[in-house]
Amino acid sequence: MNKKKRKVYFTIIIGLLGGLYFFSTMSVFSSNIFFAAQLEEDTVASEAFEPIREKEAEERVAIYFDESTKAGTVGDMLLVAFHTDRPINEIAIRLPQSAVIAEEELPKGVKITPTTEENGWKLTTDTPRSDFLVPVVVDTAGSFPFEVAESMIILEIKEARETNPTDTQEDDQTDSSDSTDQLDQEDQVAEEKEIESQLPEASDSDPGNLYLLGDDVKKRGVANWVEFMAAMVDPTVNYIYLTASFQTNDNPRLGITGIDGWSSSANPNGGLAYVYINASRVSRTLIIDGLDTYQMDLRAVAICFRDSSVNPDSPWDITLQNLELYHGNFWGAIEYHDLNMTNQQRSIIRYHNLNHTGNQLFYGLHSRASFSGHSVSHQTPRYTSDFNASWMIHSNIQANFEINQIELREGANVEMSTISSGNLDFYNTNARLVLGDNARLSLNANGSAGEAGGANIRFVAGNGRIELGKGAELALNTQNNSPAVITSGTPHDIRLMEKSRLSVTAANRTLYSHIFWLSANTHVTLEDSSTLEVEATNQNTTANIFHFSGTTGNLNVGKDATLDIRSDSPQPVQRLLFFSGANNPARLTIDDAKRVNLQRTRPITTTTNGLIEGGGITAKNQAIRQWRHGNTGDPSDFQWQPILSMTAAISGTNTNVTNVSSLNEDTSRGVAAQFASRSQRLLFERIPDITVTIDPLTEDRTLPNAYTISGTANPGSYLRFQREGLMPEPTLETTVDSAGNSGYFHTQADENGHYLLDLSDLEPFQYFTQGEVVTAQAFLDGKWAEASTTVEPIGDVDPKDPLDPDQPILPENPPLIPENRGFVSIDFVSQFDFGTVPIRSSTSRYPARSQRISSVDDYESTERPNYIQVSDRRFLPNGWTLSARLSEEGFVSTDAFKHNLKGASVHLNNIEMVTSRENPSEAPDYFEAIELGPQNQVIARANEKQGAGTWIQRYGNEHTMQKSVELEIPIGARPQATSYQGTIHWELSFVPGADE
Repeated sequence: MNKKKRKVYFTIIIGLLGGLYFFSTMSVFSSNIFFAAQLEEDTVASEAFEPIREKEAEERVAIYFDESTKAGTVGDMLLVAFHTDRPINEIAIRLPQSAVIAEEELPKGVKITPTTEENGWKLTTDTPRSDFLVPVVVDTAGSFPFEVAESMIILEIKEARETNPTDTQEDDQTDSSDSTDQLDQEDQVAEEKEIESQLPEASDSDPGNLYLLGDDVKKRGVANWVEFMAAMVDPTVNYIYLTASFQTNDNPRLGITGIDGWSSSANPNGGLAYVYINASRVSRTLIIDGLDTYQMDLRAVAICFRDSSVNPDSPWDITLQNLELYHGNFWGAIEYHDLNMTNQQRSIIRYHNLNHTGNQLFYGLHSRASFSGHSVSHQTPRYTSDFNASWMIHSNIQANFEINQIELREGANVEMSTISSGNLDFYNTNARLVLGDNARLSLNANGSAGEAGGANIRFVAGNGRIELGKGAELALNTQNNSPAVITSGTPHDIRLMEKSRLSVTAANRTLYSHIFWLSANTHVTLEDSSTLEVEATNQNTTANIFHFSGTTGNLNVGKDATLDIRSDSPQPVQRLLFFSGANNPARLTIDDAKRVNLQRTRPITTTTNGLIEGGGITAKNQAIRQWRHGNTGDPSDFQWQPILSMTAAISGTNTNVTNVSSLNEDTSRGVAAQFASRSQRLLFERIPDITVTIDPLTEDRTLPNAYTISGTANPGSYLRFQREGLMPEPTLETTVDSAGNSGYFHTQADENGHYLLDLSDLEPFQYFTQGEVVTAQAFLDGKWAEASTTVEPIGDVDPKDPLDPDQPILPENPPLIPENRGFVSIDFVSQFDFGTVPIRSSTSRYPARSQRISSVDDYESTERPNYIQVSDRRFLPNGWTLSARLSEEGFVSTDAFKHNLKGASVHLNNIEMVTSRENPSEAPDYFEAIELGPQNQVIARANEKQGAGTWIQRYGNEHTMQKSVELEIPIGARPQATSYQGTIHWELSFVPGADE
């Protein structure tokens, strides 16, 4: 059967400039190259090449909500706060149906407009910013989603409570003994004006929570206690900054306005003093800033608030930041306890870069606290400040906080310690301890007993929650004989999110006090890659590590998570995990965990001990190792892998495996017979996920990846492949599920995880073709993975050096040749530049300038012969023909007259064909000299076994290149003083084979 020819054309445009001054310049004006395919006499133009435009991936804005701003009351304004990871000037918001935006309360420069989306709004700002407050009013109680971009927070709206009228009335009690001590009113105003003139124009301190004030910052500098309290009760001031360190006065109420008559007039060392703010409706968002420089020593004083001070439209929101704070009052430095429950719930206290020493930091059983930056709160029986060498605090048994909710914002770092007490005491329902992403909280409970039951964290009522955000860390150092966490009431949730860590250090325990003492329906969840570790040392107690009361609590260890519990107690009856009752829903659940280690580090010789008592275990996708009593070293006594699933019920410490599945029947029988809670140690380890890669494939049959499949996978894993072309059937058999079913595969990864399948050794065989999708499936220990690749087109050949074809080069003035040229291609052709020539009255020849190139590594330009480069990379090359001709128009002037140089021709001399040193193919046939006119001229022909690989036809060598390409202008051409341009058609034709 005759095969049809396919031809490829290139058009190169060159130019000639003529001059009246005996010199003219030959130059290139453009370089138009096109492809066409010709079958018989029909010519069909190829599709135009469209530029590939890269789409910029939309960068999503990360949203971080202030959890402390999500709770509100029906009909009252709620300021929802959120922070973005970079400054923006617009963002989409969707409100609950029952909510409206209080537009009049928006900060200056912030606007909001409705969108066409239901309940949708667009928030815009005059200048980009990253902190936002959205004032909303919700008219219905309940839980409602508040959406910003693609993030969401749930607003918790409660019915308004009726308040006692006496709570909202200003306390009229006064102390007449202090009336003569009041500062003269005119002097006070003058001093305030002087303070206004001392505003910090520039400060190097952290701006902290100033974003809460938006553009409406009203500053006042203070240098002493009286000035400070004057600013506290002045609603026109929202930013108080210290201009000097100060302490409270010996008479804390002297010279102070806006406080009631119950305020203390003494400030005793080791005692208690109170200042009650009762100025009407002065609550607001207020920043108190020490500018990283100044101290505030409150001594015995606690700053308290009456309900009369609350403005319902702007409850108390106080920030202490960049401040060194000292105080000895056991109610805290600033406390909300004297506000009624509603006002406490709506108020918040914030700390940013606070360095606190003294007594309990805050008391407000219904209130919220928020931390950012790096803050510390350390209790000490006596403290030393700039003003007091040894100030005694009142009571050494105080927790750091007695509160309802605490939030650490993203990246916050907080340290707390006590003298003889627990750390955090959460009194009411819906209590929360939330650590934002990458936040860190360290709690050190010293002494014995005290508040919070001596625990690092105690929840007194139900529905409590501890949440560790992504990458967050919670470190608990317990009292010797007190828990790390206590929960009372029901339910409770302790959740560790992705890559977070909860670590507990418990030492010297001698009394019966469990480390995690958890009430019924308490759920502990370890999410992806999180870690919970307990190190219990010097334990001489029967108390348990985890003690779940009731029958509904559980401990869930998720994918790639780690649970590590180690105890050195010699007491056989100590349990690492205790669940009330036998065979009930309370249990340890392990699913694809990285590691679960339950370990008694001191040898246990009795056979009645149990690492786990009650409840049960459910494990999936694990390898299990088990140590007998007394064996504290390696290796383990039992090892089972893979365990696809296992369920065991535990009654007392007796274990009954009710279900187990593995790929091996002997493994399943071994687990059912030998697995026991009564062990020295149990270790559940992750069965590694299967990963598989597949190397790029090509249609270039000169390369091995045109007929081999290679890549990486887990060592020993089984692999099978799918493709659109012909693929031999797999024959390698292995068991793939617990039912004993077999799967068939093509090959197996070696000990280093590499695999290779050579299709040319198999039947049926077919090379890969461009665009074909090839898929690799890997299997090992019950897990699968898959990877795919698309066969790449044969790559284009880069231009080579005509004097050294093994070296790639960068030619100057290259032609515009489309990509993906296929197996047979023209890779490069010089564009002839004849320079400046005189106009002669006789037939004349003008030499072309040499081709200038630079190497890939060195951009210095050098001269080379003009040349054309052709490649034939077919697996079975069967020849090609290269021809060229000058267009019928010949050389035409570029001016408006379009003058034709009649009879002009291009002469190619000193022709040579060269290739790389390693190319075994025979050279094509060619002529040593050619004249290019309007008739097609064959300049090289490759027959079978000729012209395979890449070949260069060069015009001259290093000695003759200056005169090997010439333009001949006959005597009758009559050149004019203008520019001329001609087109050479280069044609590469070949008989298509199986590659095409």
